[in-house]
Amino acid sequence: MKSFNKKFGDQFLLEDKIKIVTGNETKNIRKIISPEEFFQRSGVRGINDAKAGQPFYPSGSITVTPDGQIIILPGRWY
Repeated sequence: MKSFNKKFGDQFLLEDKIKIVTGNETKNIRKIISPEEFFQRSGVRGINDAKAGQPFYPSGSITVTPDGQIIILPGRWY
């Protein structure tokens, strides 16, 4: 993660510091149903966000299960 942050800076950081796990939420981020669901979200940033009014788009996700299965969900742009 450190090398990722060095390469991309804060381009992909969330305004709210939150672990993307089921059940977590903040005042700006509604309750996370699953990490896969979270990375399919799109909308407009809320008033409490430093980037309020700007759109955000689904990025998709790659999940590796404990048994080694790889699940790729591309961002859904609809």
